[in-house]
Amino acid sequence: MKLVRDNIPDIIRESGRTPICRKLDHMEYREYLNKKLYEEIEEYQIANQVEELCDVVEVIYALIEELNVSRVSVSGWQTRCFHMREIPHIISSVCENRYL
Repeated sequence: MKLVRDNIPDIIRESGRTPICRKLDHMEYREYLNKKLYEEIEEYQIANQVEELCDVVEVIYALIEELNVSRVSVSGWQTRCFHMREIPHIISSVCENRYL
């Protein structure tokens, strides 16, 4: 089974085929969204294309909506999140100030 967008069953029907599908309950939907997130991240890592990254964001927004979190709340959280405006440094260790 695979989570698909709303219009995919209609597109399959229009092609003369019959999709076997059903609506998910909220718990199943969340489970499939989590699986879909991993799938989309993997596709982005392989393709390294903006379109694939947009699919990741789309799944994240669907999860946010399923969790009944408003996008306003998410926007507020984004202001506190880690933003990479430049190429970041990697810290391999931290020295005690007394040695400096």
